[in-house]
Amino acid sequence: MHRKDLEIMLTDAGINIVGNKVKKSEIIAAIGASNNFELTNLPLSSNAFDKLKLIDKKFLGTPDYMGMEWFWHYDYRHYLRDASYETRKKVHDALIEVDLPLSESSPEHESIIKKLAK
Repeated sequence: MHRKDLEIMLTDAGINIVGNKVKKSEIIAAIGASNNFELTNLPLSSNAFDKLKLIDKKFLGTPDYMGMEWFWHYDYRHYLRDASYETRKKVHDALIEVDLPLSESSPEHESIIKKLAK
């Protein structure tokens, strides 16, 4: 994927990742970032940031989730709303690992979230 391909993907209002199977590593490579930290600390316009969140929404439930999009139940808003992308990803991945639905609430969810989102 080239930088131009990413620009087209980000400016296209009808983003369709399903057919393209874009991975986080491809986005990072296309923009010249060396890691996820650089990806999330880019000087993005609000429009570009919103489009990256749309892409991340497609990544929910997969290892490519970047931590940008919200996925949690209302009960956990105070733990995750202001959490870093890294913390959100850790919680997301932990919930997926034990086969818990991302947007539900349970004692198991609470235990994982409280442990990882201190």
